[in-house]
Amino acid sequence: MEYALAGKLLPQILVSLQRAAGGFAFGVVVAVPLGILLGWYKPVEANLNPLLQLPRQTNPVSLFPSLFCCS
Repeated sequence: MEYALAGKLLPQILVSLQRAAGGFAFGVVVAVPLGILLGWYKPVEANLNPLLQLPRQTNPVSLFPSLFCCS
């Protein structure tokens, strides 16, 4: 409570929201054109589909260490 009353909490929240929004925007900028490309061009889809399906076969819990390592 003291942290919020001292005015230190709001800047930290804004930084966290900025990081989350930046990550979301980066994901959209990468994923939307890639999805359009995969939908329009079957050779691209045929070549990239195995690579894109690889993470689906991996246990999500086993990906946590790699996600924490890179953040």
